[in-house]
Amino acid sequence: MRSFSFDRFLKTFRWLVSVNWLVLLGMSFGLTVSMFLLEIVTLLLHPEPSAYLRNVAGFMTFAILVLPLVYVSLMFTSFTNIGSKQQRTNFLMLPASNLEKFLALMVCVTFVCLIITTVSFVLADLLRMGVLAVWNQLHPLQGVSFYPDGGNLVYSYWWSSALPDVWNNLIPKFIATDLYHYTLSHKVMCVLTALLCAVWIHSSYALGGSLLRKYAFVVTTVILILCVMSFVYFMQTSGMSLFPSVWRDNQYVSQEVGLMAYVLCVLFVIFSCFNYWASFQTFKHFELITNKWMNYDILKR
Repeated sequence: MRSFSFDRFLKTFRWLVSVNWLVLLGMSFGLTVSMFLLEIVTLLLHPEPSAYLRNVAGFMTFAILVLPLVYVSLMFTSFTNIGSKQQRTNFLMLPASNLEKFLALMVCVTFVCLIITTVSFVLADLLRMGVLAVWNQLHPLQGVSFYPDGGNLVYSYWWSSALPDVWNNLIPKFIATDLYHYTLSHKVMCVLTALLCAVWIHSSYALGGSLLRKYAFVVTTVILILCVMSFVYFMQTSGMSLFPSVWRDNQYVSQEVGLMAYVLCVLFVIFSCFNYWASFQTFKHFELITNKWMNYDILKR
């Protein structure tokens, strides 16, 4: 099968969801309970609601950003029921092309798991709000926070939702003042750089998850940390900046987009395309019997 069929892709995707529904259900239950317990334990560490809600939102934001990378790293393991020889045989024998199988699996571990994670955290937060609201009726909780929002005062209680803070953490912020402002090109390039960086990171974990059978997340994370450290060292020693400040007559004017920001975006696109291509090529050469560390036997190529 050389031509791509959207119908076969959907059937493969439905097969993956149906085979892994118990895993997905267990993951949802585990995430909901874990986040709920974490929120309750964190309650004991804060004297007032506002800081507590920000801390809870920070936990949720971090998990929403990191967990999809963990899922992608595990896409060819028992996490997706493609870890054993028989499971991999069943998957490879599906009446679909390699590209259709690969994309179906990528969509499943990226978007389906991300949706389940988000829904689980919403349920955990609702459960916390309900428990604390009921507890407040029996044993009133002390403390209330408020902060100005325009001309209004917004109050935060212990049983308030942390989801608005999660949303604020995920959207980009450009706070302009009389002495500090951003140009439109700076805003666009900041968002574009962040998105392309996220795609590059995702593609790196996809390649690691395809190539390595064990410790894919750990090994990929170490390699990415080394890459980031090398880039930071290069920027510091070269004196370059992604978004340098513009000064005229010893007065700050605005932020501008440096040449390195454009170069970095191009590199992100090139490396991301290579990682996805290499991940797919690794998948195309999967063998039922491989060594315990890698899915791709380099010595045989």
